[in-house]
Amino acid sequence: MAVLVFGLPGWYAFGLLRGLSLGLVFGLGLGLNEMMALESIQFTQIKKPYQRFSSSMRQLYFSILQHWHLRYLLYKKGLLPWHLVDFLNEMVARKILETDGATWRFRHRILQEYFAVRWEEPPAE
Repeated sequence: MAVLVFGLPGWYAFGLLRGLSLGLVFGLGLGLNEMMALESIQFTQIKKPYQRFSSSMRQLYFSILQHWHLRYLLYKKGLLPWHLVDFLNEMVARKILETDGATWRFRHRILQEYFAVRWEEPPAE
C-alpha cells in the first residue's frame, strides 16, 4: 500500500526528502568550509596596490566599483589626483612619503602635523 506524500508515492517522497536533506547538509558543510577559507584570505599581506580588490572579487564583493566612484568624486572636487598611485610614488621619490608596498605614510611626524594643522575643510555645496 503506497502512501502519498507531496502527491508522490511513498518511496519517491522518501528519496526526494533524503536527497534534499543530504544536499542541505553538504551545502552547509561546503559553505562553512568556504567561509573559513575566505577568512584566511583577509589576513594575507597586501604587497601591491589594488591587491585587496582582486581578493574581494573572489568573494563576489566588487569593492573596486566603490573605489573608482570615490576616486572620481575626489578628483572632481580637486582633492586628489586621478592617477593616485603614480602621485604617491612620486612623493616617495621626493622623500616626503615612505612605502612598504601598498601603503604610504609620511616619513616625518613634523610633516604630518604640519599638514594636519593647515588642512581647511572645503565649503559645503
